[in-house]
Amino acid sequence: MSMVSPDSCISSAVAAVAYANFSARYKSRVANELSSVCYCITLRKLATLMTNPVEMQQKGVLLVIYLLALYENSRLWWLKLTGTQTLTSAIRDGSWVTHMEGAQSILAHRESINCKEGDKYLSVLCTHLIVYYLKESKTPPLHFDSWLQSIPFHSPHNKQLVFLMLRTAEASIMLKEESATDRLIIPKLLDSALSLDFQLEKWASDVPLEWSYMARHPISHHGHPKLARELLDLPYAPRYMLLHSGILAAADWNMYRATRIRLNLAILEFLYKVPSNDLESQNLKCHITDLLSTLTHEIAYAIPYSLSLPADGTSDSQSAEGIPGLEAYVQLWPVLTGYICSRHRLVEGSGCVQTADWFKAILCFMRDSVGLAKVHLLLEEAAPS
Repeated sequence: MSMVSPDSCISSAVAAVAYANFSARYKSRVANELSSVCYCITLRKLATLMTNPVEMQQKGVLLVIYLLALYENSRLWWLKLTGTQTLTSAIRDGSWVTHMEGAQSILAHRESINCKEGDKYLSVLCTHLIVYYLKESKTPPLHFDSWLQSIPFHSPHNKQLVFLMLRTAEASIMLKEESATDRLIIPKLLDSALSLDFQLEKWASDVPLEWSYMARHPISHHGHPKLARELLDLPYAPRYMLLHSGILAAADWNMYRATRIRLNLAILEFLYKVPSNDLESQNLKCHITDLLSTLTHEIAYAIPYSLSLPADGTSDSQSAEGIPGLEAYVQLWPVLTGYICSRHRLVEGSGCVQTADWFKAILCFMRDSVGLAKVHLLLEEAAPS
């Protein structure tokens, strides 16, 4: 930030996110008011930039939009405190969706862009855009994949994963929208979806050795900060965690697992729409159910490490210093996906209820301790009708 003017749109956007996160974690009214002020300043500056066709094409505009979307996910929900609902993080079609669609609109008009090596934030923005497409069952815009080609990623296998996520978003929509009555198109759709799942599986087997490291480690219940102990001491918390070679690796692996879960749930739902009870179809349903159970449990075991909670504990601090900050944002979608899958009507197996309770506890932890206010709405949407 030392290279950015304090009067810039990016500076005010960063301040809005920082104050919003602080207010959500510490229930500070002063920080809440400051975040609102910075947010309004950012919106005014962004509106000015968007009126200039040249300025609108600057890459920094996308960063500001991403930060504003992050602000919406971090914004403290004041309804219970004030009795009035004024913040869009608690509204289904609030500004988070608006910001995502705004970023999509800008990208739709850019078939290519000259990026520098330091522009890796663009890959983060596009990843969350694809998550938005997957969650909301939206069709990605034209030229999105060609635009992705020009963006720098932190590694080649991360880039490959993001492209597979994009293909999954497209395939899931096709499976969802198909009526499953056309006998000619059913085999083609299934073959295409299963081929995509194979590509995802191959991604997992082809990642570099330093990225593929995984190990189980028992979770110690001593030495963690108080809030972390309250999470890890729950009766349905896992007794061990799945370690990866680093936080970036853990994020990629959980994105991979969540993507395969979304794809296979779409395939499973499609199979149940197809009027067929032959042995091959039944075997495929059983295989997918087992796979979903495995992937869901892997996310459950990987989350403690992904949230930077050491297996052996840390100092017994009573402060929130040992609690993860906004890095938990990247784990929100995998956790939500695991929660939805473990409660899905077509997914049965031992430990589903316990796993669902664990995922719900993590989501509440993200909402109450990390400060991701959007979780409140996500839990409401995932509640049984």
